[in-house]
Amino acid sequence: MEPQRSEQQDPTPSPQIEAPFTDEQVEVLNLFQASGVWHPYTSERGVDLIATREGWRESTDGPVVQTWAHAFSANRPLIEARAEILSGASPSAQVAISDLPTLKQSELRAHFQRLPDGFIESHCFLHKEQPGEATATVYHRQQFAALPGINCNGAINWQTADGREPLSPEEATHIEVRLVYLPKFDPTFGTRRGNVTFVLPSTAASDARELALLFGYTVNEGHTAREAFGVLQKNATERGLVLESLATEFGDAHGAGLAE
Repeated sequence: MEPQRSEQQDPTPSPQIEAPFTDEQVEVLNLFQASGVWHPYTSERGVDLIATREGWRESTDGPVVQTWAHAFSANRPLIEARAEILSGASPSAQVAISDLPTLKQSELRAHFQRLPDGFIESHCFLHKEQPGEATATVYHRQQFAALPGINCNGAINWQTADGREPLSPEEATHIEVRLVYLPKFDPTFGTRRGNVTFVLPSTAASDARELALLFGYTVNEGHTAREAFGVLQKNATERGLVLESLATEFGDAHGAGLAE
């Protein structure tokens, strides 16, 4: 059986590393798995994977089921900084992330800060030099949280009106909200999971965080992602918010599609 290239870990494309991993990468990838800073790498059965030199396995003596990882998840300073912030050990931290293979350093540091509601905010400028693309320094602002549902994660990304990464803080006009619910070790895994993406004006960031937390609390009470999204939509309507660019995918559906 060939190892699978599952895309469930992170909906945002990013540079990747391929097995065989180095000893340092294996150590940091397993630190990533235990840190809780992002959703862990899991198998199709929802089992947390273990990094080895040959790739990812469900157990140390099991077969390799995946041979790649996102480069950021092998970045020790980045993982340690986010873990420190999420644990509450520090209100803020800075970390260099210049070792991502398709990015070149241009005062490239990420600043993390813990917000009062538990979300973590990061700011950084990314100097991108990628094959076939124009060189640009873009501004990346994100708020993220490990929500209180079972493996429910939320991320809020600042964008321009046409969905691009802004070139400066002033150019950011919208936020994209992504909510991912992947319940592991759950017999109803296939029907409860779901991904939700919507866009709001950048002035509605606090509302977006509250909606994300509402989604997390709802699934934590045993509801499906589809049911939680219904609660989120109702609450958004009550706030006078229009959820633009809706895209949803639920485990009880036959595929991705626009929300009804």
